[in-house]
This record gives sequence, structure tokens and C-alpha cells, in this order.
Amino acid sequence: MPTSTFFNLPPEKHEKIVTAIKNELARVPFDEVSINRIVQDAGISRGSFYQYFEDKSDMLDYVLKEYHERVYNDIKNSLRNNNGDIFKMFGSILDFTIQFANEENMEDFCKNVFSDIRIITDTFPKLSLDKTIIDFYNSIESIVNLELLEINNESDFLHMFEILLSLSRDAIVELFLDISKYESIRAKHINKLELLKRGFQRRSC
Repeated sequence: MPTSTFFNLPPEKHEKIVTAIKNELARVPFDEVSINRIVQDAGISRGSFYQYFEDKSDMLDYVLKEYHERVYNDIKNSLRNNNGDIFKMFGSILDFTIQFANEENMEDFCKNVFSDIRIITDTFPKLSLDKTIIDFYNSIESIVNLELLEINNESDFLHMFEILLSLSRDAIVELFLDISKYESIRAKHINKLELLKRGFQRRSC
């Protein structure tokens, strides 16, 4: 998490730093990100950067905060609009992410960030604004329709959730390795979700 010094910056300076970070992440993969280029574009010193962020990972977590917040809202809306169907919720994550990427100046940023398996693995548990998976479950429990699922307890749900999380994570990485294949990757992802749904679905449904 950035320091209080960063959050206390004037809005114009704050925005200039964030823009410089996003531009650099759109330019090169995360491993090649240059702090020197960021501080030069933002018009700050390298020392100032480390007064604001602990390291590059801390910086990345902050600029992904918007994605975390918006995808979390999308998750809740999907559950509310689809009778609490968690499988449709995981399908919507892929749709939302490509929509997020298609926004102005975001496609290259998303390609460099979300095609990195290490980043997306760290990002997905934070879909619920840095909550753990258990906290995430607790935050959506009231809108998940458990009656649709053949599970016996919370542990069953969490194991199922981890499987779906891994599936969606891999689909997003595959998508941003070659966005031109979006339709086929999406179709494959939805098919996998449907296959898993048959296994977890309560037989009376």
C-alpha cells in the first residue's frame, strides 16, 4: 500500500505519477519496467518515488486497485442478475476484463500485466479488494445461490471456488497472450465452466 505521503499529494501531482506508471506498464512487461523512466515522466526524483511506494510490486498493486474495485462490483452484479449462479459469475470476469482492456489506452497495459502468470496469480485473490478467499466468500455469501450447488459445507465451496479461480486466471493469461483469439478463448472457457457446473450442480436443479 502506498504511503500517506503519496495520498497527501496535490491531485494534479498524484494523477501525473499514476499516469506515468500506467504509461510505463503499457510500454513494457512488468519485469522491464524502469523506475527511472517513471520518475522522469512524472517529474519527480527517484527518492520521492520510494517515499511513495515500497517497491515496484507495491506500485503495481496500487494501479490495479481500479481493476480490483470494478471487477468486484461486476462480480456482485453478475450474481444478483443471474440468480446467484457462481459459474456465470466466473464467465463474466473474462468478459469484464476484455471490456476493461478495450478502454482508451488500456489494451497494452492489460496485455503486459495480465499475460504475466505471476501477476495474475497474485491479483486474483485480491479481486475482493485484498481480502482472502474466505473473506471474499463471506462478502458474497448472501448473494450466492448455494441451493444450486452439490456442496456440503463451506470447505467444499472454498475448494470449488479455488478451482474456478484457477480456471479463470488461466483463461485471462491465455487471452492477453493473444487478444485476437478472444472469441475462441472465451468459448473454451465457458465450455469448461459448463462441464464443471455439471459436476457441482445439485441434481434436482
